[in-house]
This record gives sequence, structure tokens and C-alpha cells, in this order.
Amino acid sequence: MEYLIEGAPVFVMDDQGTVAEAMVVSDTRVVANGDLKTLRQRYPLARRLAIGGAAVVPAFNDCHAHLLRLGQDMTRADLRYCRSADDIQEALWANDLPRTDGWLIGVNYDQNILAGQRHIGRDTLDGIGRGRPVYLFHLSRHEGLANSKALELAGIHAGTPDPPEGRIDRDATGRLTGRLLEMAVSLVEKVLPAPTDRQLDNAIRCSLEHQARRGILAATDATSGKWFGIQREWAAYSRVLAQSPKVKVTLMPEVDVCREMGWLDRDQVQLPDAPSCLRLGPMKIIADGALTNRTAALSKPYTDGGTGSLVYPAEELKALILRAHRGGWRCAVHAIGDITIDICLQAFATAQATLPHRRPRHRLEHCMVVDDRINRLMAQLGVIPCSQPEFIFQLGHAYRSCLDGRADRLMPYRAWIEAGLTLAFSSDQPISTGDPILGWRAAVTRQTRDGDIIGAEETLTPLEALRAYTVGSSIASGDPEIGSLTPGKEARFVVLSHLPNAIADHAMHVVTTSAELMPPSSIEHKSHRV
Repeated sequence: MEYLIEGAPVFVMDDQGTVAEAMVVSDTRVVANGDLKTLRQRYPLARRLAIGGAAVVPAFNDCHAHLLRLGQDMTRADLRYCRSADDIQEALWANDLPRTDGWLIGVNYDQNILAGQRHIGRDTLDGIGRGRPVYLFHLSRHEGLANSKALELAGIHAGTPDPPEGRIDRDATGRLTGRLLEMAVSLVEKVLPAPTDRQLDNAIRCSLEHQARRGILAATDATSGKWFGIQREWAAYSRVLAQSPKVKVTLMPEVDVCREMGWLDRDQVQLPDAPSCLRLGPMKIIADGALTNRTAALSKPYTDGGTGSLVYPAEELKALILRAHRGGWRCAVHAIGDITIDICLQAFATAQATLPHRRPRHRLEHCMVVDDRINRLMAQLGVIPCSQPEFIFQLGHAYRSCLDGRADRLMPYRAWIEAGLTLAFSSDQPISTGDPILGWRAAVTRQTRDGDIIGAEETLTPLEALRAYTVGSSIASGDPEIGSLTPGKEARFVVLSHLPNAIADHAMHVVTTSAELMPPSSIEHKSHRV
């Protein structure tokens, strides 16, 4: 079936900055764009689709999200705006929330918006639970808060040693506070009730429908296989996408998963055949923590002390990156602090010198605390910073709290563009709301939820920011099939209510998408033996 898309300018997002009057799509591929009269003459049998909006742009590509976890979170209490223990208790005990085996589970807990910016205590959480196990996922996902019952079920007691790359928090007397940092979260999370296959499928389905409604028609699950096994998750995504292929999905296997599967050297990667809209992407390595809980590794202390920490010792991290590079993997390394970023860049440089790849395109996920030297080195190495601009809006208050004036130098988008870097945008949802319009706007305005401006000199133009959320994120995903609306690409697009230069207008929204206008008629399957 051929379609002639008309009625609104088409922002192709090619290198020439083409804005076409119309576009022709055949079998879900762009075949032409140009002036309307010419296309009507060349494709007289094409079905004409008059767009009821102001502009057609490539669909958003969220190249770093946690899709499965988001789907699970949709059934849990959202604590994102809870400002007191009473608010948390009310959310956890809401009558319409499902309770799994007696657990009360909350997500997006943020001590930065509580009174005094202090965590609630374990005793308070015990009172909230009324004898039930309670577990709160921190907004950063780099820590969690458990009550006494949850700690008991996880086998954590005063004498339990810290796990590798993690910490069980204790007060000055040695008593457990309930806080679990970095890899210590797995001690409780592994005893949470495991989902059935049906629940996994439903979580993925809900998550992907959520993306599609927002104009996100390509997305990457950035820590695949860690919780339920890569084969089980691959099978669940395959089942869901076979029924509804609206969103193209890339799974990013976590490094320990690759190690367990014998994939680290890339000699035995095999996965069952799957819909063509499911693919395997880079390898994920978590190298440090987060700014919001002061665990990202910094060269200068946080305003309230401490410099964070590395997940791996420096030499071990370098060796891991080198091994993955030799195995043919693109690395996507979670690196927020400047200490961590610097170590990763040293490793990328050594890896490329040892075994040159024409376009290695290793990624730094989040990549927040940088300086001019780091920016130049990233450009020299072709490293892609994968950033989440919505963090500026949602978490700007926390960045001011932990860094003060240094917050203005976080995620320097203008400096990155001027250094010649490929900039890729994403959301890290469910840590953020995942609304690409909010993220796009934040990259242009640098405004926080409280009206503060974080790094006024680092703003982007609307089209620069849109390019990072489409072309840039597709380059980061390693998927040449999407990102722009040039002929030959997949016809994944959204219709906007306003022209792109009106992104600061809070009425801007997605009117519809190609997934609604042109539903796929057939689903291709392909082999995934690498």
C-alpha cells in the first residue's frame, strides 16, 4: 500500500535540513519526499492522508530506557511527588493498587523533596508497613529503602557483609537503616515475587503502548536480562511484538548477563528468531552511581561531603571494556562522574589503539560531569554521550543541592555540539516521566520544574534538540534504518500540534503517529544468530 502524506510540512532531518511539502510511503518505507504537486503526479494511486497537525517529524527514539521495569512500575505506587512519610503511606495503601504476596512496593522515592532532604527512617517505614514487607525503589534506581520485614525476608541482618560493588547502610551504632546502595539492592529485589510469563508480557505491552502514545516508536531497554534472564525477556518481547509491532525495540544486555551466557567474547551469541522490530544492541556496563544519592564518582566533593565511588576498580573496568571491544561489542557505559568518565575514555582509547574499529561508537550513558578536556577527548574518540534532558526539568533541584554552582556545567549540550560530538537523547524512564516533549523542551530552555535555569549557555535550538532525539539516538542505537525520513528509511514518524520551533509552547503535543495512520499489515521474522 502506498500513502501520500500531505497537509503539513515534513521535517526530513537529513544533513541538508530539508523541509518537504509531502512524503510518499510504501510498505512502511519512505520512498520519496518533495513538493506536493510533483508527488501527486508521480504516485497517482497512492492513498492520500491529510495530516491534521502542524508538522511531520521523525518519531522519537528513546535510546536509553527501562521498558520492562516501567511496565512493572505501572502497577506500583508512584512516590515521585510524595513530600512526607504520610504521603508515602497514603500512596502505598491506595485501595486500587494490586498487592503481591503482601508486599507494599513504591517507586520513584526521592528524599530530596522530603523535609530537610533527609531519608525517612526504617522505624517509620515499619510503621507504614503495619507488619507487611515494604520496599521503595529510589528515583535513581541506584538504591532502595527496605523496612525490617523486607530485610528479614532477604536474609539481611546486622552482621551481613556488604556485597561486591554495593553497601548496606548502617547508622553510627551499626544498626541497619534500611538503605541499600548500588549492588546491595539486589539482595531485596531478588526476593520480590517473580512475575509470571503473562505478567511479563503485560508489563511489556503496557510499556510499549505508553511509548507509542507519546510518539516514541523506537526504544532501547537499557539493562536487559539482569532480573529475569535475557532468554526469558527476549521471548517475552518477541511474543508482544509479534502481536503489536508499533515500537521497534533494542535490548541492551547487561555485562554480567553476557558473561553468564558466554557472550563476552562474542563467539556464541544465539537467540531465537524474532520479529524484525526486535534487535540486540550494545553491551551495558554500570561503572558508577548517581548524583541524586551522591554515589557517582567525582573528582571534587559533593556540597555535603563525599566523592562517590566506582562500581569496579579502575583497572578492572578498563580490562572489561577492552575485552568487550575485542569481542566486537559496542560498550554503553553508565558513567556520570568525571572520575568515571575519564577512566572510560582511557579504556576506549586503549581499546581502539589495540584493535582499531572504523566506527567504534562506544557510548557514555548519562555522562553528566565533564570539562573541556573530556569533551575534546570524547570527540577525538568518536564517543557518543547519551543524555537525558528531562533530568534538567525533573531533577534540577537535586543537582543544585548536591553540586551548587557546578550544576550549571552538567550535560553541556552546546559545548558538545560545538566540539563535533554526536549527541543522543533519551529518557532513562521510569526514572524520568519519559515524555519526549518535556525532554526536548528542557534541552532548549534548560529550565527546571522550579523555574531555575541549569547552564543557560548550553541551550540548543529546537531542531538541534530534535535531531538528538531522532538522528542522534538512532546512531547511538546502531540502527541505520530509522532516525530521519529520507527515502529508504523506515517510515516511523509523528505529527506535532505545532511547528518544531514552538517547542517552548506548553501546548505542544503529539497529535498522532505513523503507527496509528498506517498500521503494519504483516510482521517479518528474522534470525538472531550473531
